[in-house]
Amino acid sequence: MAADAADGRTGRARRWVFGLLVVGLWLGWISLPHFVAGRILDPSWQEAYNYFFVQRFQAGRDYAFTYGPYSWLLGGGYEARLYWPRWLIEHAVSLFGAWIVLRPLAAWSPWRQCLTGGPLILCGMVGGVDLKLILLVLALALTLAHEPPRRATPDLEENGAEAKSQPSERNPQGRARLLPSRAEGENHPHPTTGSKVGALLSEGTKAKHAFLNRPQLALAGIGGVLFALIGLGKFTNQVFVLLSIAAVVLATWRARRSNGVTLSVTFAVATVALWLAAGQSLGGVGEYVQTSLWIADGYTDGQSLLPDPTLLIIAVASTLATLTAIAMAAFAPSLPRSLALSLPRVLPVALTLLAALLVWKRGIVHFSSHVVFLLPAMAAVALVAAIHLPRDPNPRATSTLWRLVPAYLSLACVLLGYALLQRQGQFQFVHGSWVFSAYNRPPRSLNPFGSQRELEHWTEDERTRHRLPEVAAVVGDAPLDIFPPEQGVLFLNRFNWRPRPVFQGYSAYSERLMALNEAATARPSGPEYVLFRPYAIDGHYPPAEDSRTQEVLLRQFKPILVESDYLLLRRIREERHARLAEQTTLPCRLGEAFELPLRHGMLQRLTLDLHPTPANRLRKLAVASVGLTVEFTLTDGQARSFRLPVEVAKAGFVLNPFYETQSQFLALMAGEELRVARVTVRPESSSGTWYEPTFTAHLSTFEGWRSPPVPSASLRATRP
Repeated sequence: MAADAADGRTGRARRWVFGLLVVGLWLGWISLPHFVAGRILDPSWQEAYNYFFVQRFQAGRDYAFTYGPYSWLLGGGYEARLYWPRWLIEHAVSLFGAWIVLRPLAAWSPWRQCLTGGPLILCGMVGGVDLKLILLVLALALTLAHEPPRRATPDLEENGAEAKSQPSERNPQGRARLLPSRAEGENHPHPTTGSKVGALLSEGTKAKHAFLNRPQLALAGIGGVLFALIGLGKFTNQVFVLLSIAAVVLATWRARRSNGVTLSVTFAVATVALWLAAGQSLGGVGEYVQTSLWIADGYTDGQSLLPDPTLLIIAVASTLATLTAIAMAAFAPSLPRSLALSLPRVLPVALTLLAALLVWKRGIVHFSSHVVFLLPAMAAVALVAAIHLPRDPNPRATSTLWRLVPAYLSLACVLLGYALLQRQGQFQFVHGSWVFSAYNRPPRSLNPFGSQRELEHWTEDERTRHRLPEVAAVVGDAPLDIFPPEQGVLFLNRFNWRPRPVFQGYSAYSERLMALNEAATARPSGPEYVLFRPYAIDGHYPPAEDSRTQEVLLRQFKPILVESDYLLLRRIREERHARLAEQTTLPCRLGEAFELPLRHGMLQRLTLDLHPTPANRLRKLAVASVGLTVEFTLTDGQARSFRLPVEVAKAGFVLNPFYETQSQFLALMAGEELRVARVTVRPESSSGTWYEPTFTAHLSTFEGWRSPPVPSASLRATRP
């Protein structure tokens, strides 16, 4: 009796601890709208996806990026019409995700639940929405692929003493099979025909229960819908989702279970249904996939800075520790038998390694300070792997695994502490994110009406702050685009936005993406007006950002007024085309300056034909390829230096006339030119050989490239 009472108390404690862990991860994962964009870059593109969904813009045609039609579920931008659908979907997905990630802990002892679930919650909250979705997909795929069906075979303990008294034997596959009992005094040296038929019927019934397991089928159905929603939110997530489904299908098909079939069919049906529900055309699927692949191909090169060497070493160390933890969890407990790499053993490990790779790429593509987040994010992947990877029945497996996980967490803490000591300024950055996750998300979740009122007040304040009355009076309802990545200003002023496909120009980092934007801006159905200000991210050369579109603005638009720091350009009805007047080829060497033929009054486009070395190509796969630094010597004697992504250099960019600021652009539109006389190109990193030492520069000179000059004094100028 005392033992039964103790078991009951342990069971209740286990359920309470598991429930608290699920609620903790659920509240920590909820990500609701929490800002109004204004003139900030990242919030602007997040609010842009709210606008695209409400206006039913076509993904891949009207806009092109790595996000899909349901990306409004991932960002933090506020849109009143989507607030409550987002609130409901976010709570449901986060609750299901927290439950599926922590589900194996339900059968563990309370202290082991705390030791594993507590660090997982803390680490899982830091990575934001991207990490949440990666962990959710990984945990659900591993659950569907390798959890044994509940009704596959009769449970001997549930059949009572009668079942236990029957003799049993092992079949060649190692599954227990019950033999018919013999009557007293009866001797059957060989099974009868009836017993053979009964055995076959019994095996058929067990196979049917294994294939049609209702709890597993329900889980696979929910997973298919959820996978479809995640895949249509972000294209790179779609790739991970498809590979996860393939792994589940392969694993379950060999075991004669229907999880994989149900998951794949539900995913396909849900994807089509959600795509159509978002107002998308089935004919636009190809364009969406193609443009997403174009952007994903150069994403790390076009939008990343080289990480600080110290932080890069720490990031590599944390990643290697994660990979070691995953490999040990899967293979180390019974290494001699693990050398026979069977498909059921390899598939979950490969899927987990892919999740770690996605986390790595996400961390490395951001600014160097974000690399610190790889430490807790990688720890979260390692913990999910330790919880969900198939266990070896060998008792030594558990002890080995539990020695490894605390060792990894200790290593992560040491590396994180070292990073914080080396970079004191990053302590507030990391600490603030943890505090934000722990304290700010639950109040927004539990008080949605108050949160919405705060966002409405914030919207009105930002609308007053960023009013453009002069522009609004001129533009009215005419289609308008904005060149700096500050689309939030358009939403606050309720302009009729007509975006070019790659709507934030710094993402047009290849010739194909530049051509999309050029065609959309140049066609008569394009924007009638453009709000312009020279802009570049990460120290890039401003005329090189979406350079082909800037060429269209120079020849097809004219300035009419200045308000705040925006220049309003209006389309010229007369269609104008630049004519190629001269093509010059210059042999060059890295690090050596080359002179340019000056052609006053003409536009010059520079294209650099560089050849990355194999080391640089390999570096691109792991981190990002080493970019370029260009140094310009101007005709007035100034020297200017800029970063230049290699794909932009290959696509070509406006070199002359030179402009970096709004005043220089206004002088250019008035007929005054500042030109580049000498150029020096060198790799961004001097350690190693990243490019062939010689390259070719192609200088294309155009005439008829700009609209008639407009004196700056004739522009109406207002200030806030």
